[in-house]
Amino acid sequence: TDFARGLALELVSSQGPLDVDDVLMRVFWELAPGGMTQSYYRDCIEYASLVLDRMNYVAASFGAPDRPFDGPSLHMSSTSREFRGAENVNRKHCTRLEVVYGRGNHYNFVQREHVHSIIGPLSNFIVNHGFFGPVARAKAEATR
Repeated sequence: TDFARGLALELVSSQGPLDVDDVLMRVFWELAPGGMTQSYYRDCIEYASLVLDRMNYVAASFGAPDRPFDGPSLHMSSTSREFRGAENVNRKHCTRLEVVYGRGNHYNFVQREHVHSIIGPLSNFIVNHGFFGPVARAKAEATR
């Protein structure tokens, strides 16, 4: 995470054209000692690019919502810097926002070493708001 943070800061402060291939190779060589192959890395980059393109298309198609969402919303956060602004942004768009805090940071929040800190709060949210369990089953059956 220190590498990613340093690289992001370097890119933001750079003046002039960005060499995308250089950035991609620097990231790959940071990940390679962990066992990532170049072909798998390339597949991940291509998939992430496709997902980002689709997200940008959807965002551009619909624009900002004209009113906030008034249903139960969950913001899973951490005390790391990367999450600080996200809670405030989400609060503008969700009137019934609940916030839970887990361990980790933006880069490893849901990875194996930290995911257990959010499983309980996520499960509670899903069950307490009727998205899973008997309440959800009754709602689904009522719509048939």
